[in-house]
Amino acid sequence: MTVPSGRFTLHVTKESLSFSAAHFIAHHGSRELLHGHNYQLAITVEGVLGRDGYVIDFGLVKRAARRICEELDSRTLIPGRSETLSVVERRGEVEVTCEDGARFLLPCTDVVLLPIVHSSVEELSRYVCERLSDELRACASGGVRAVEVSVAEAPGQAASYRLAPRGGEPVDRGYRSGRPRRGARDRLRPRAGRARLRRSRPAPAVRSEDSGDF
Repeated sequence: MTVPSGRFTLHVTKESLSFSAAHFIAHHGSRELLHGHNYQLAITVEGVLGRDGYVIDFGLVKRAARRICEELDSRTLIPGRSETLSVVERRGEVEVTCEDGARFLLPCTDVVLLPIVHSSVEELSRYVCERLSDELRACASGGVRAVEVSVAEAPGQAASYRLAPRGGEPVDRGYRSGRPRRGARDRLRPRAGRARLRRSRPAPAVRSEDSGDF
């Protein structure tokens, strides 16, 4: 049987693909107050139709995205590559010191250290997109050609990042929409068990166009 050529676009927007987290953005000479957001994901997957009639099973996309959301939910997001923050872990606690002398002392169980420079929705959308692409590459049959993830921090305020390192398309494309950010109420939940700083997986190296399926 001949499978028709062309690409399909799948959209996954579920209320359950969300997480609540605290954060602040620090630059040289200024920083935000610690605050929180209820983040919402929207996922787009592009690909070719397989002989089974699928590009990819929706269930695979949802399960992979939920795993990432669970890692971030009810945590304080700390950028591990920040140029303005000093982060030290000791005795089950994480100490974050800012340029202005402000200091945060948090239990390791309440923190996720991310491989990003700022905890903005732009960098969060890139991080989640790269993680999701890796997850789908490990379980998909090869029909996926591009993945795009949008992260909204409030209604009407979102940023998106797209990975498409195949077929001559740009490796990535990011954009931001919505009004300027304002703080939202955060909610934090301690985890039981041994105190340990959650370190997110390192960000993948920049992909080239010949690096395979997305």
